[in-house]
Order: sequence, then C-alpha cells, then structure tokens
Amino acid sequence: MFDLWASEHSTLREKVLEHAFLTELSKVLLLDHGVPLEILRAEFDANGYDVAIEVNGILRHIQFKAMRLGGKRRHVDVAQALAAKPSGCVVWFVADPASLALGPFYWLGGGPGEPLPDLGLKVARHSKPNMNQEKKERAAYRQIAIAKFQRLETMQDVAMALFGTLGALATPHSYGMNAAMMEDRHENEGPVGVVEPVTGMDAPRQVIRYERRNGKIFATWIAPSGVIASGEVPLFQEGDGFYDVFGQFLGDS
Repeated sequence: MFDLWASEHSTLREKVLEHAFLTELSKVLLLDHGVPLEILRAEFDANGYDVAIEVNGILRHIQFKAMRLGGKRRHVDVAQALAAKPSGCVVWFVADPASLALGPFYWLGGGPGEPLPDLGLKVARHSKPNMNQEKKERAAYRQIAIAKFQRLETMQDVAMALFGTLGALATPHSYGMNAAMMEDRHENEGPVGVVEPVTGMDAPRQVIRYERRNGKIFATWIAPSGVIASGEVPLFQEGDGFYDVFGQFLGDS
C-alpha cells in the first residue's frame, strides 16, 4: 500500500499538502467572502517562500510547514530571506494522514504589509549528518520553536490573519451575519451595554472574527503586539447602530 508519509515521498507529500491547503483557503475566500485570489510561484526555492498569494492588493509571501496529526515536532527552520519580504509569513499546519484534513494551524507573521517578527539568532542545522557525523549549520535559516507561533483553529482564522477583515474581506454577507448576532442580545441578562473599553482588554489593531456563543458575542482580534487574542466582547448602542467595545460598528438594530 502506498504510504504518502514515507520519507522517500517527502517531495510529493509537500506538494499534495500544499494543494490541499490552497484548496481550503480558496473555498474560504471565494465562498465565505466573495473575493478572488491570485497564486504565484517562484521559479526556484531561493527566497524563503513556497507561494505568494494576492487578495485585493494584499500580497503575502508564505512558507508552508506541515506535520502529521500526532507528530511531536516542536520547531521548524525558517529562511531569513523570508524576513525581507514586506508581508512574509509562515503557516505551519497539522494534517490527518488518513483523510488529509487540515488543522490546527500555527501562524508566524505580522499584519498585511508588515514583516515577520524577529527570527532570533538560533541557527538551524541540517537534519542529517555528513560523512563525519556532523550536522552542519544552515547559515541562511533560523530554528523557530512552536512556542513562537500563534495557534489558529480554522482556515477562516488563517485567511483573516493573512489578509485582514472589513477593509479587505468584509462583504454585505458578513455584516448580515453580525446583524443576526444582535437579534438575541436580550437572551440572558438583558441588553449588554458599555460606553468605554473593558479594563485589561488589549485593544485590537484589527478584529478578525465575531461569533455568538450562548447569546453572548465573542471576538477574535489581532493585538498591537501581533498576538491573536479572543474573548467576550460587550456591545453598546449609539443611535440606530451597535458597536463593540473597541468602537467597531457591527450593524444597525
């Protein structure tokens, strides 16, 4: 039986998983947000990225890393050349060997137009020793621990981390979804209302998703530090519109 995860099939496996990722990302962008994408590939692997994807004028150079479900890998090697790209990023994802279902995902990157975070000074080494049983350094690569990555649960989260929201991806459908969330604002303890940010809440650079859980509104956002955070978000009404605690307009009543 053919084993896609055998070491001799590493090149084929990389391509299969890359296509699986691009298929799922395309579904999110085209079906959920109604925006087209352009996928560009380098002639050869010398610039630290696998593909470049452009959406609504936002160009992301992406390096893919993958591991099988249950894998124990805790670091990856990232090319320093990727840090020279204006929106370079790394997407490290888990794949189920039985179904090729993807997720969770691990994200290393800034917002659209922003470079990679500092890659540090830990030089990567070749995985296999040479004839002298030495694992030589890879001077152009840095070893990055999984702790440096931000965990994302869904491809929707990945799409938002890559290309942002509202200005880049929001559609009338997404506003309709937010408005539908408002319909149940009286479910639990009456209307929620605040007129100033919640103490201790890290104000976002960009809110990337809203969802309703048990009658309460939760948001996922990118903080100024670049960290992706989430939590319950109180709402307040001003005139005929509803706003979240960050001042983001969510829709009419």
